[in-house]
Amino acid sequence: MIQEQGESTTTTRPQQQPSKDKAELQAELEEEERLAREKEEEANIALIESWDNVQATIDGDYQMAEQLQAQEQEELTIEEKSKLF
Repeated sequence: MIQEQGESTTTTRPQQQPSKDKAELQAELEEEERLAREKEEEANIALIESWDNVQATIDGDYQMAEQLQAQEQEELTIEEKSKLF
């Protein structure tokens, strides 16, 4: 390009989006990892609560079975006593 005296040329470059620096990328990665750990922890807590509920049901059923067995033994004992007398 030939310039005439008094004319100036300016070149403009298309604006490029500034690339994220290493620190920003590291911060984003750490945030994503934190969120993933948090989500996993919440899932583990929910699973533990679910298992606790199942165990509580099992324990309740076991106690009820023991009580029923004790009642049946008492009834048998009463029947046996009545047969004896």
